[in-house]
Formats: sequence, structure tokens, C-alpha cells
Amino acid sequence: MVRTLLTLLCTAPIFLLSCSDETETAYTGPWEIVYEEVFNGPHKDSPEFRKWFNKHRSGKMYFDTKLHNGNLWTQYGIAAEEFHYSDYDKLIWGNIIWVETIEQATEQEMQALVDEFKAFAEPEDKNGNYKICTAFYKKYIQTK
Repeated sequence: MVRTLLTLLCTAPIFLLSCSDETETAYTGPWEIVYEEVFNGPHKDSPEFRKWFNKHRSGKMYFDTKLHNGNLWTQYGIAAEEFHYSDYDKLIWGNIIWVETIEQATEQEMQALVDEFKAFAEPEDKNGNYKICTAFYKKYIQTK
């Protein structure tokens, strides 16, 4: 009897706390996602990457690249739609960053975007060519 009473007394506060009428809602946006591609060597055309590229034409881009003719091509904060997929044909190495705002998505959907981009990475080949793809997301906080 004492054991039963002690069990009830110990578990009652836990039960009552779990019955709160406050609903906890998960954050769903807006988010900021940053994709970074670092590569050496000619860009390999891939239908999957082309599809990804065409879906992510909003936001800003920042890049430092080298053209086949040896000249550097650097842009900071340009509109993403100003960089075209065909521009990859001119490049032999580079560091390209896309910054996008996603108005509404769950954290799982954001992680799926990160994972999708990371899958485009290519290990270094015998000629020293490679592509590193990284991404991260965070809550978007608009600054004045």
C-alpha cells in the first residue's frame, strides 16, 4: 500500500506536466541556407546538378573563380540569376557560394536540401580535380 502510494505521488507531477495545454510548435521559417561549392578542374555536366542549379536561381552569389584563359572572375553579392549554368564551361577552378532565403520549411526539409547539395561532391581524381559541396542553414533574421 505504501509502495503504491509513493509510486502515485512520484509519477503524478510528471503526468500533470505532460498534460500542459500549451502546444509547442516547431520553427518553419524563414530560413537562410548557404551552399558552397569548391572545385578544381573542369566542371562535369550532370543532369542532376543542372536541375538543382536551375531550381536555386534566387538569392545572392559570391564567387572567386579562374577562367580557362587564366583571368580571375570574382563577384560578390550578385543576383543568382546573373550566373548561368553555361558559365561553368569557362571555369577551371573556383569557390562559389549561394545564399538563399527559404520562406517556409520544416527543419527536416532544410536538412534534406543540405544533404541533396552535399551529394554533388566528387572525390579528387588522378589529375587533382575535385568538387567539395557543403551547406548549412540557420534561422533567417532580417537586419536593418
